[in-house]
Amino acid sequence: MEKRLLFSILVLSCILTAPPAAALGGYTVTPAYDIPDQEYHDFDEISFSDLPPRMMIIELALFLSPALILPAEILSSLFLVSCLGFHRVTRQTILDHKERRELYELIRGNPGISLSTLREKTGLNDGTARYHLGLLNLHGMIVCRSYHGSRYYYARNKDYGRMEAALLTYLHTENARVILDLLSRDDDLSHHDLMAATGTASPTISWQMKRLIADGVVASYREEKKTKYLLTPAAVEALGTARREADQRTTPESGPVPG
Repeated sequence: MEKRLLFSILVLSCILTAPPAAALGGYTVTPAYDIPDQEYHDFDEISFSDLPPRMMIIELALFLSPALILPAEILSSLFLVSCLGFHRVTRQTILDHKERRELYELIRGNPGISLSTLREKTGLNDGTARYHLGLLNLHGMIVCRSYHGSRYYYARNKDYGRMEAALLTYLHTENARVILDLLSRDDDLSHHDLMAATGTASPTISWQMKRLIADGVVASYREEKKTKYLLTPAAVEALGTARREADQRTTPESGPVPG
């Protein structure tokens, strides 16, 4: 293909640069008839005021049309946006949208909630949920953190530390929540004990404990050829804080005491 293209370019260049055939034969080109001598006159200049009204309108339209393009585009864009129902989102109006407010309330009441859980509770598709979460994050309403390839969301009403944020994500997972509850009550549980208490297979326990150890939530030690687990001191403190705050969120505010 490339050879054929080069050959075509070469042939075309030879044709364009070749001298005319008539020049090789010595031919001379002369006019077929004599052009009579005559006097030529330039066009008379006409001022704008001398133009007919119709031509004045056309001239003005041609003169002003470049300056009118940008305003016309802006007006048409604003008209299109207003027809589609869009409006500028600010921090004061961001929660006026029903679905966005629902997402924010879920995150505020369930810090560390995952994207999949938010989609399940709201019924939103992935694109719509990500769009509203992105706006909430952009306006400083929420913060997103990634753990082990998944996204989790927190309201900015509190500055969550690394350990507390990690623990909150685990409390939204059933197996991890059961394991953390067991270890908070007994720091002498082995791998087999966790299998029996949760009713899960050994690979599942191994996978879960590996993640908990990597995040500094759980520590392991060997005792009589058994691997046992316990919560780290930082995890014990963060778990107690998370549980107290969860109780405060679920406990209704007490009204005035009747007299």
